[in-house]
Amino acid sequence: MSALLYYAPEPAGGNKELIAGANAGVLLAFLPQLIFFVWFVPVILFWIFQSMYVWRRGFPAFRVGTWIGLGAVSGLFIGGLFAHFVL
Repeated sequence: MSALLYYAPEPAGGNKELIAGANAGVLLAFLPQLIFFVWFVPVILFWIFQSMYVWRRGFPAFRVGTWIGLGAVSGLFIGGLFAHFVL
């Protein structure tokens, strides 16, 4: 994901803070899953809550990157649940 964010269009593309925030968001969403089995529920709810506010305000690049990382992991969690229960 970091390589894709590096080549994203301006103004976000190549921003080191945005890439660091995305990596931090991915780690924040994945690592507690090793200890807390239902950690995906707060991650998904927090991402949905942040999605309502992140574009209304001028957040710094690191926080937008964290939002992108949490969104990517939320998509993985929801896709895994869908694949397990529906397919």
